Amino acid sequence: MNHDQAKKFFDQHKIRFVLAQFVDIHGAAKAKAVPVEHLDMVLGDGAGFAGFALWGFGMGPEGPDYMAVGDLATLQNIPWMPGYARLICNGTVNKKPYPYCSRVALQTQIERLSARGFTMYTGIEPEFMLLSRRADGTLGAADVTDDLDKPCYDYKGLYRTREVLDEMVEGLRSVGIDVYQIDHEDGNGQFEVNFTYADAMKSAVLRWLPSEVSPTSSGTLTRSDSQR
Repeated sequence: MNHDQAKKFFDQHKIRFVLAQFVDIHGAAKAKAVPVEHLDMVLGDGAGFAGFALWGFGMGPEGPDYMAVGDLATLQNIPWMPGYARLICNGTVNKKPYPYCSRVALQTQIERLSARGFTMYTGIEPEFMLLSRRADGTLGAADVTDDLDKPCYDYKGLYRTREVLDEMVEGLRSVGIDVYQIDHEDGNGQFEVNFTYADAMKSAVLRWLPSEVSPTSSGTLTRSDSQR
């Protein structure tokens, strides 16, 4: 996608803000909302962040700004946030790729593999908990009947939670993620969705989405991730 195509994309989807996005060392999504009129800034110098406020970036308060420079190839509408799109960013410091940026680190390793004639593919299987708050303030499975001692692959638990899971999968498919399996995992309220494998960079771009599209009406979602 080029700059002119991006502007047409904004008009087509009525986008007002772009989320300049990256992840910290824990894989938690970080972002600034940038009005689309300032797209050039994100694509040029980047959106500025205080590096010392980010986990695992090796900066102190005296350090330079961490600049998130957008990659137009990742521009994507966010169906569950009308008026917003996201733009995945590469981290730079003093106008140079920052090695503690996870995307920069992944790109470096992909280039090393490519030089040897390899392509790395990854299959991701996000696991998560569907929880609700009890009267005493503690958290438990959103489905109060999900109380088996060994609930892994439980059909009834899957059946009772089907509407929530269907809503999640619908959201994932709306942004191009192919979900090929869903199952109840081995904890009460614990589930897993399996993404069709893709090249490592695409998998990384899609990684954060399950928690973003999780329905909120039926419970609180927490993550316990795995990837294989």
